[in-house]
Amino acid sequence: MNRADENFSVDFNRRDILRKTATLGAVAAVATLSSVGAISAPPVMQGSSRAEPSAQKTWAKNKLRGIENILLPSFLPDLKAIDEEAIRIDVRNAAAQGFCSTSVFPIWIRESDPRWRGLCEVVLKESARSGILTSAGVGGRVADGLDVVIKRLQVLEAMGFSHALLSLAGTRETSADSLYDAYRRCLESTKLPVLLYANINKHMLQLGPSGIPIDVFSRLADLPNVVGVKISQPVDLTTSFKICDRVSDKLLCAPVNLDFAPLLSRSFSNIQYSGQWSSEAVQTPGKPLAVNLMNALQQRDFELAFKIHGQMQPALQHFYQLQAPTIVVGGHPWLHLKYYSWLGGGNGGLLPDLGLTAEQVPPLTRADRAKIREAFRASGLPVTDAPEEQFVVGRAAWDRGIRPENLPTRPLYFS
Repeated sequence: MNRADENFSVDFNRRDILRKTATLGAVAAVATLSSVGAISAPPVMQGSSRAEPSAQKTWAKNKLRGIENILLPSFLPDLKAIDEEAIRIDVRNAAAQGFCSTSVFPIWIRESDPRWRGLCEVVLKESARSGILTSAGVGGRVADGLDVVIKRLQVLEAMGFSHALLSLAGTRETSADSLYDAYRRCLESTKLPVLLYANINKHMLQLGPSGIPIDVFSRLADLPNVVGVKISQPVDLTTSFKICDRVSDKLLCAPVNLDFAPLLSRSFSNIQYSGQWSSEAVQTPGKPLAVNLMNALQQRDFELAFKIHGQMQPALQHFYQLQAPTIVVGGHPWLHLKYYSWLGGGNGGLLPDLGLTAEQVPPLTRADRAKIREAFRASGLPVTDAPEEQFVVGRAAWDRGIRPENLPTRPLYFS
């Protein structure tokens, strides 16, 4: 029995499934809300709150609370072999941040790579010691077939991951029925709790706003192991509201854009979790703003939530302005995200060059680092007093006596 199965026996309070019908205050964006209709008591959908929740949905309601980060790999100076102690530092730091979970993404080291299992085993063992959950992202194109995606889900389940994020990409010719069938095949291949990924896809505009197949997600919500929807950072407020309006009576809705979280929480009860993003960009262990914000929303303490949100604004806006343009063109500011983590106690260290454009994966410059530090100061976030050179090699390597001059190369890092 894996860790996810062991947690399925948690007691469940069915009252939490019912959507609260709080109306929005005057501060809400009236023009935005008018496009989706007046807020009222939610309609009862077929197969929704009348049925007993599945074991996976019960588990998610009780366990996926707060914030989940992503764990980027750390390498030895050759940028090839995994630095296991560095990975342990990052897992322990995720726990110190107060995150409920940490997530491994197969960017530099994919599941077919011999290093993948070793990386995951270190993360899983250290997460178990630290008392946090572990997830991984799985994605694929429908046109490429589903066998690889199904195998990946089954491997994650066998290894003991607690949950997964699943994203399938179609084309302009993909129908709602065919996309639903593809997702269903993948989901029925595993017992893992799975979150769907609502991200912008210009090739699926026929299926929903910004290419997000909201109708398909609504159908998938009835499957027992579909537990939530992660709403990507660049998704606009109206579309985020539409997603919640359709599925929040059955699923957790997890907005990455924390600007939207208080507003959505006023209308929907299942806004309790935001995950699988670089949450260290807006908090440090000494001041866990994102974690505190989600806790305030769960307690329906909006006065406190608004206060925390205000404190977070400088760091939050800088992070969004940095990352959103890269996501739209299929990338991330990966080294910047490593720097965010290091400032709050993570390992840091450089990453292999993925060979993408500067628009997709921008280099980390001296000016960039100064702006990140300034955003942290403006939000009152305490940061490490270690020298910048430690970030270059990583905290674990630094403690072993490695210095920047020992590195054969410094990809994407401009001193």
